[in-house]
Amino acid sequence: MKRKSLALSGEELTDSFRSQKEWAWLIAFAFFSGEVGAGLFFLSMLYGHAMGAAIGLAIVAVCKNGAHLLYLGKPLRFWRAVAHPQSSWISRGLIALGVFMVFGFLAVLSQLSATSWTIFATDTLVGRTIWLVAVLSALILMIYDGLIMAYPPSIALWHTPFVPVLCLTYSLLGGATVLLFLVHLGLGTASVDMHSLAPMELALIIANLLLLLAYLVTRLRARAAAREAVLLLSKGRYALPFVGGVIVIGLLGTLLFSLSFSFTHLFFFLYLVAAAELTGDFLLRFSLLKAGLFSPVLPLSIKRRDASI
Repeated sequence: MKRKSLALSGEELTDSFRSQKEWAWLIAFAFFSGEVGAGLFFLSMLYGHAMGAAIGLAIVAVCKNGAHLLYLGKPLRFWRAVAHPQSSWISRGLIALGVFMVFGFLAVLSQLSATSWTIFATDTLVGRTIWLVAVLSALILMIYDGLIMAYPPSIALWHTPFVPVLCLTYSLLGGATVLLFLVHLGLGTASVDMHSLAPMELALIIANLLLLLAYLVTRLRARAAAREAVLLLSKGRYALPFVGGVIVIGLLGTLLFSLSFSFTHLFFFLYLVAAAELTGDFLLRFSLLKAGLFSPVLPLSIKRRDASI
């Protein structure tokens, strides 16, 4: 006979794949907004674009923090999440987020300030230190959510170094897209030449496409739960948001619109670039979260043996 399940201590041990239910669209939005905001802040600080840095900081402060507080349900207990930095990636990430909020605000203040005597000015030792800490903490935020996903081995689709790398490259792509949009809108000025921004975005689109394909190939060669998750993304329940949204719209569509803008310089294409890229950004986080599968509690060898009885 074929074994279906096994009861133990009031819980059911299943011999089939189980989807994770805890993280859905709200966490996907928190990851998306945090990484895009940090990417925008990071690139804006490198290019000396104070307006972009301020907007990136605001995206993290309002959107990422707001989504996390809504997810917690009891926001007044959030302090417990930072209580164990020695053992918890969540605690470390929240500490990095706090550092980013404080030093990011000071860094933006120093760039927007019209007073040269302030101790936060970028040409002072204090100002340079603030700038460096703000940029490094933004870099941590860009990969932190990927580290959270990749660290535990329970969900094979996420348990790979590709996940934090994809978070980093997608953060840079989202930040470059928004910054390019702000520059062409005439919002804010930069202290360095920004002609490299458009080629950087094109390079990031191609890099993300290649990284995403390599990620899927490696997951197909991993554990059974990872292979099953890839099938869900490629031709199963989440094929529409992943293949249609992430790959076709988010990468190929963004590449097409970016090339069209480069040749025509029509601002209409830049709107399409921003819409397509940010849509793909969010759907990537959402698809990966929803396709996360726990491995069967019963080993597959036992399942096959039981099925043959």
